[in-house]
Order: sequence, then structure tokens, then C-alpha cells
Amino acid sequence: METQPLRPLFVFLLQTGLRIGEALALTHEDIDREKKTVSVNKDVVFIAGKRIEQDTPKSAAGVRSVPIPDEALTLIAKANGTEKSVFPFTYDYVRSALRRISLSLGFNVSAHILRHTYATRLEEAGVSSKVKQYLLGHSTSRMTQDVYTHIQSDFINEKAEQIRSAFGE
Repeated sequence: METQPLRPLFVFLLQTGLRIGEALALTHEDIDREKKTVSVNKDVVFIAGKRIEQDTPKSAAGVRSVPIPDEALTLIAKANGTEKSVFPFTYDYVRSALRRISLSLGFNVSAHILRHTYATRLEEAGVSSKVKQYLLGHSTSRMTQDVYTHIQSDFINEKAEQIRSAFGE
């Protein structure tokens, strides 16, 4: 299985933090290329391989508008989406590709890990808890902080250096 057709989806997930079901449910009408945002307003689940679209995301907090970086926007434009769907893949197809990638890398890669990475990058960029909560579609900021944000050692070292500088060391 070739994973190259999935690259736009993987970059999009990494740069927007959407849940896999939210991304697979996207239509071209959900993408505002002028404002560079995506309207997250539905979800898709696959039961026994059958696509079932849901009118709402996982929770009420899941309805949101998320900025799309230029790289992801460019890749979406080049992606092989259908007339309706931005990412015309099944969850099983995506999961199978990620399993192959994981085997070749020697560590686990999942769509949800890309979401965790997005949350961590927001933390490292100094984005407030409330904004992170909104962007990730969480109903509480505690979920965002306790479950999704992982501090990297490089980030800790950088902050330690800033603290030392603040004290004139």
C-alpha cells in the first residue's frame, strides 16, 4: 500500500489537531481558503467498514473554526479529494497505512498521536489553555492540559535558560 496519497491528510492532522473522524468528514465547503480556516461541524465513524456521517462532532465543544497553515492548505488543494470529500479515505485504510509506517520506523504512529503533537506544539508556542481547549474541541481545559499536552526536554531546557537569564545568570 502506497502512503503518499495520505500525506496531505497526515500533514493536515498534524497542523490542525483535528480528530481523524472530523478530518475524514470534511467537505470542500468546510474549507475557507480566504480566511485559511476549517469549519469543524461534523464527524464520521465507520461501523463494519460502512461510513456513517454524524451531524455533529464528538461533543458540542467540537464545533469550531480552526486555522489552517499554508502548507496544509496547499496540500489540500493538490489532494485527490472527491467532489464532496476533502479526504476520501476509510479509517481502516488510514490505520493500515499508519501501521506500515510504524513498522518501518520502529515506533507507534497514529492519527491521535498527531493530535497530541499539535497540542504540545501549541503549548510550546505559548498558546493559552482556553485557546488550546477551543482549537482541540475539548469541553474542559483540564483534558487538554492533563491528557494532550506533553512537554519535550528541549522545551524544558529552553525555559530553564530563560529563567536563568531572568535572574541575570
